[in-house]
Amino acid sequence: EGLRRIATAIAREEPEDAVFRLVAEEAGATLAGRAARVLDGSGVDVRAVAVAGRDGPAPHDGRDDQAEARVPVNVAGRPWGALAVDGPTSPEPRPLAHLAELVALAVTSADARRRLAATALTDPLTGLAKRRAFDARPAGERARARRPGDPLSRVMLDIAEFKWVNDTHCRLVGDAVLREVATALGET
Repeated sequence: EGLRRIATAIAREEPEDAVFRLVAEEAGATLAGRAARVLDGSGVDVRAVAVAGRDGPAPHDGRDDQAEARVPVNVAGRPWGALAVDGPTSPEPRPLAHLAELVALAVTSADARRRLAATALTDPLTGLAKRRAFDARPAGERARARRPGDPLSRVMLDIAEFKWVNDTHCRLVGDAVLREVATALGET
């Protein structure tokens, strides 16, 4: 039941921290109420991103030296972090391994959603924002522009005779022209 609940949270694209909390709770419950933590080691410092014990969040000072068992979490074949469980005896590693796989799946899913969102808003050739990015943010940008010293500009550009460049010189030349225009816009 706990694994299904976690898998459902991932499928519903719930935030990573919510999934990590579910994993820590399930690890603690599976192993007789011990404290459990999901540790993110992908950055410079290892940090607990979810902590759970028998009665909700377990006290934890941010260090991992009191963990009795650790199961690595690998994302895309690289170490990302670990699932750590406290307790007086070594727990059976198999349930922890399944939970660690779910953490990896949650991280992979969230990364894919972030990449997809960036792709939807940014042109891969030029790196400039697509029209969708402008349309998605107008209210927030107008509010920001009302502050003193924050002007608002929206630039939509049509390159004259661009079809002729593509038709006459090929798409590779057209792509180079687009990149040069994007570079010039970025410098102003």
